[in-house]
Amino acid sequence: MCFGKRKDLKSDTEFVAVCHDAEDGSFYFEVISKEEYDNAASGHWTESVEAVFAVSNKPFDQTENVGWEYGYAAILYISDILVDPAACEIVCDILHDFMVINGLERGKDAIRVQVAADSLLASSLAGENDYRLAGHIGDIVYYEADTKSFC
Repeated sequence: MCFGKRKDLKSDTEFVAVCHDAEDGSFYFEVISKEEYDNAASGHWTESVEAVFAVSNKPFDQTENVGWEYGYAAILYISDILVDPAACEIVCDILHDFMVINGLERGKDAIRVQVAADSLLASSLAGENDYRLAGHIGDIVYYEADTKSFC
């Protein structure tokens, strides 16, 4: 594993915020509460938060027909991704990296991502070499990434 200290999920689902430090221009992520996630989902974004998402060890429901390639035992599932409409242009690139880093920090061999097909993030992931399109069901697309290749 390329990360020293492993961060296990403290509950079935955790919520992560992607934040931008306006003073130095850097980005970072942090685990947030369900209430903070719900505030963003209702359109009340905290000034520094650019995007939020949920992480879980629990597989997505009804995805047996999705063409998953990475059948590892240790997989992190990422869903409920929201991007602030006022977020900076590079937020999708930052999300690409931070989703993988969340998997790595939790000792996962792969991540699986569930995202709305018409979202900016779905379009961005489609052009990304490290993310593999696994399939779609209705208006949801599924991507996966082998986190071991990032070490």
